[in-house]
Amino acid sequence: FGLVPRSLIYSAFVAFGFLLFGIHIWVPWVMNLVFYCVSVFLLYCVARRLLAERYAFISAVILACFWGVFEFVWIINTETFVLDLVLLFLLGLMKYRETELLRWVVISGISLAALIETKAILYYFTFIALGLLFYAFLIGTYKKKQWLHYGIFSLLLLGIVIGFRLLNYIHLGSMDFSRGGH
Repeated sequence: FGLVPRSLIYSAFVAFGFLLFGIHIWVPWVMNLVFYCVSVFLLYCVARRLLAERYAFISAVILACFWGVFEFVWIINTETFVLDLVLLFLLGLMKYRETELLRWVVISGISLAALIETKAILYYFTFIALGLLFYAFLIGTYKKKQWLHYGIFSLLLLGIVIGFRLLNYIHLGSMDFSRGGH
């Protein structure tokens, strides 16, 4: 994957693609194209909760047509995958506010943890995110169930992030996220 640091999660996706289809340059391209299409759909889902239907559709069309994002499909890079994770995290938070279902807490926690694992610089965001959510709970009038869900989200996020650090330490002798030094 070159000189650019890669996380275990994106590398595992690409390795799984190679396992299924063989080691060909088109495999990560196709995977990135799928990630790109999912990003367009997820943006539509997020925008639909914030905007009128037609504006949500226009948002998705603009993303689909924007060459600045589309060009990352043809580069073996994590950008389209990261866009999926950001949008899935946001959608999960929005769906949780609508439904208060635990599954959206789990989806949000896993997608944020995967995002943090994919972009090492976001490691520092872990504690900011937990702090901001905790503050939102403190100033709001939340029920016990929502506090329990916040606890599950926190444990899930910290468990995955710390678990990957321990995995790196056991196998590589370093707590770094990737070869990038974070």
